[in-house]
Amino acid sequence: MKRVICIGRAGVDFYAAEEGVPFELVRTLRKSFGGSPLNIAVGLKRLGVPAGFIGKVSDDMIGHSVLHFLKAEGVNTDGIRIDKAGNLNGIAVTETRPENCRVVIYRTGAADLSLCPADIDPEYIRPAGMLVVSGTALSVEPSRSAVMKSIDIARAFGISVFTDLDYRPYSWVNPQETARVYWEVIQKSDYLTGNTEEFNCLSALPGNPTAESIIGSCMRAGVKMLILKKGAEGSQAYTRTGVITQGAYLVKTRKPFGAGDAFAASLIEGIMNGRDTKQSLSNGAATAAMVVADFGCAECDQTLPWVYFNRIFLKKGETYRSRLRKYESVAVVATGTVSVSAGKQAYENLGKRAGIWEGNAESVYIPSDMEAIITGIAEKSEVFIAGGITDKQYQPFAIRAEDVEQIQYGSDETKTHRKIKHILGKNANGRAGNLLVSELFTVGAGGWSGFPPHKHDTERPPIENRFEEAYHFRFNPDHGFGAQFCTQEGEESGAVHHVRNGSTYLIDYGYHPSVAAPGYEMYYFTIIVGQNGRSLVQYFHPDHAYQVETIPGIKDMIAGFK
Repeated sequence: MKRVICIGRAGVDFYAAEEGVPFELVRTLRKSFGGSPLNIAVGLKRLGVPAGFIGKVSDDMIGHSVLHFLKAEGVNTDGIRIDKAGNLNGIAVTETRPENCRVVIYRTGAADLSLCPADIDPEYIRPAGMLVVSGTALSVEPSRSAVMKSIDIARAFGISVFTDLDYRPYSWVNPQETARVYWEVIQKSDYLTGNTEEFNCLSALPGNPTAESIIGSCMRAGVKMLILKKGAEGSQAYTRTGVITQGAYLVKTRKPFGAGDAFAASLIEGIMNGRDTKQSLSNGAATAAMVVADFGCAECDQTLPWVYFNRIFLKKGETYRSRLRKYESVAVVATGTVSVSAGKQAYENLGKRAGIWEGNAESVYIPSDMEAIITGIAEKSEVFIAGGITDKQYQPFAIRAEDVEQIQYGSDETKTHRKIKHILGKNANGRAGNLLVSELFTVGAGGWSGFPPHKHDTERPPIENRFEEAYHFRFNPDHGFGAQFCTQEGEESGAVHHVRNGSTYLIDYGYHPSVAAPGYEMYYFTIIVGQNGRSLVQYFHPDHAYQVETIPGIKDMIAGFK
């Protein structure tokens, strides 16, 4: 795979070690590394994409520590120059709290902004597969001209240009200059990403264009894909064939920044590996969630998420192509009827359900890196794509309604009555990797699921195995609701999320029971992926573990996941 080169700021950040408090009460700072281009480069390398860097750092312990960090992460630093004019590295100092988080950035005379055209070596760019540009590096000269030169070199060599608008108002002279420079770069970009505020910067162009017209203008200017980042609402990708929407994963946030850089790294990884856009957006949302839930930015674990989930809607005769590199998957026909071809195998007339509340689903197991073509047969069909990361290769097979194992346990008296349909469970032992797929139903209206509270976030056999999972909820009637709990080990209380029809959650830590409100049936589609195997060993919270003995049939349920 060709190298991706990032250009711009590489600096040092200092985070408050004490979390959730104003800076006036902070006693200790923790050194970290940052700058959007640096974060993206490190994220790419951790995702398996060769990464290089063009920039300038100070000739002191700060600049040298940045170089040392990048080299330790495996990022090529041949494009980085040492500033000999006495300019210092930019430094950021920030609180660590999820809301009202203040940050001060020292950028006057910053070394990275002294990068000049003479520092750019065309031969360093020539073998690259993509150049990643940060908007901050465009804010002043001579850095602006250096970036423009790099873009022109990349285009001359047929290299893709990915621009992250990365708007910092304090870096620019006025809105008109920002809009003019951004528009010049956009016209030379293949991929473009930014949030609503950043795209609104272009409203200062002549004619004061609206946000909607700006997006259209960017696409007409030659942008292949435009990604609008919408924070907690997720993202939208505008392509030449349509618009794709991706929701955000809800996690316990420790700080409000770094998500965009992690998202960009995953998106670029998908582009470089030829992933479909929906999968790349889903991976981006997952890595973004990992970063805001962790300390720092560049240090965060941004490896590929274990779990993949997508929903496909097909009309009669429509087709959808899926090829998931590094993920085994199951195409589950939630409603309707489809045909599926996987490799050389073809499976006809899969699915007999008019709704998820009736009968068993039918599915096809699709090995990693194998193309599958799904074709709608019924007037309308909905298909869930459930995936798990794997480095193993198996053969495709169909899972018919009669192959689904069903377990019912609990009781109305204990408010734990539920039914589990194992789509990919024991029936796949020896035929699949560490992926488990099930449908879970509360029996009757209201009641608890995942009770007693349990977790599986630590690999410590024989009492617990590490698995990550995702839940996709439905309710009957569909205006029903419930709640999803997530409480870390040692916490008195944790996050509680309001669950509605269509809610999707990634569960990668903690005790996580859920509950349906009285009067409503609850369904959730479950994807579970193990670290070292298929056998799930749950650890029940010590305060509530005794209730295992009070719930009829729960031990059979536990055994069903082994």
